[in-house]
Amino acid sequence: SKSGSGDFALDPIVPGGRFILRPAESVEIPVTYIPSNQGSDSGNVNVAGNQFGTPTVISLAGLGLQCNLAVAPTALSFGAVQLNTTNTLTVNVSNTGNTNCQVRAIEARGSSRFIVTDPAAPFTVAPGTPVPVSIKYLPVNIQTIVILGGTVKSTGNPTPVTP
Repeated sequence: SKSGSGDFALDPIVPGGRFILRPAESVEIPVTYIPSNQGSDSGNVNVAGNQFGTPTVISLAGLGLQCNLAVAPTALSFGAVQLNTTNTLTVNVSNTGNTNCQVRAIEARGSSRFIVTDPAAPFTVAPGTPVPVSIKYLPVNIQTIVILGGTVKSTGNPTPVTP
């Protein structure tokens, strides 16, 4: 029989879990461990037979590993930034789990003026050791020049410009 954490499963050897061992014979008793949560689990397998005394107890132990990423702060305000200059802010990526987390990709979405600059992915975040991630904001004045009938106009600034 089995007792303790439900994360351990005693695989049936034969229907009903009963078997006969003759002198000098042995049998393997498969036990499966599938952790459902982070942390330590324990249990026992009790082997009882027609021997005298108490059952033989096999102790079970397992450790459920989990990686839990968190980012702080969850919002950044870069404030007013002069065109063609940059402002860089930092967020911390931390791991509240009990095993290393592998960050495979990290990117800024939305405007192409936000750039993740450091560190480059992939990188590892160990439990309890935050990794600073730098995000740069670069506001630029991008104007597309289109030539129409000999007159040059800027689509970024509608003021006509003549050559």
